[in-house]
Amino acid sequence: MISARYETYQALHQQLPFVLNTDLQRSTTNFSREPNWHDNIEIQLCTAGEGMVLLNGQRYDFFKDDVVIVNSNVIHYTCTDSSLTYSCLIVSTDFCRQMGIDYDQLSFSPQVRDPRITQLFLQMLHIYSNPDLPLRIAQLNKLLLELLIA
Repeated sequence: MISARYETYQALHQQLPFVLNTDLQRSTTNFSREPNWHDNIEIQLCTAGEGMVLLNGQRYDFFKDDVVIVNSNVIHYTCTDSSLTYSCLIVSTDFCRQMGIDYDQLSFSPQVRDPRITQLFLQMLHIYSNPDLPLRIAQLNKLLLELLIA
């Protein structure tokens, strides 16, 4: 029997209302051992290679510049038959509530192939990786809200 793990994100209560994991690598020998789920919305951007994301057992092919949105409490697993690089944005539930985004009443489309959304995510990655930029925190919060609204 395959197990799944529930994840909590304590770091979401710090300066930024998200956790951003960049350049996650997956291959046939480097992969997550089990699916997971959490209360938070997760947004993944494929930056290289190809693979798939399983959402509650439903397969979504995942190619460069694709965005996959994992809704709250969806069991998910990202993998590949070759190689895949992606970034993963975990959004604070408190931030969503404060901004009036009640994702208990709303479900994001799981797969997005929209250049505007990809560009917003790429902008976030750029700003996130440059800690000395002026107004970095404000810019990241603005982009996060734009991304969620889009």
